[in-house]
Amino acid sequence: MKFALLILVLGLIGCSHESCLIKLSQISNAKDCGWALEHGKTTNDTPTWEDLRPYLKAPTPFSCPNGGTYTIGRVGEMPTCSITNDTDEYREVYSKEH
Repeated sequence: MKFALLILVLGLIGCSHESCLIKLSQISNAKDCGWALEHGKTTNDTPTWEDLRPYLKAPTPFSCPNGGTYTIGRVGEMPTCSITNDTDEYREVYSKEH
């Protein structure tokens, strides 16, 4: 469901942000659905890139294709990109997922 919603939004906004938004979604899933659940973490915990490495298919840390920098954030918090437009677009998807 999450991925289908992300693809729908990407179709509406175009491909320029597609890779960044997918990476933000992967970071969120690795953090909240992988690392936090497996290790009993709470909303006070923040993983490192090394913590998330086993849950991500690509090398970490991720690099934004638009030149931005990702911030993982705490468990339950939306990851962000320093490219404001990318984060704003992902925020719309993230708010519908949570």
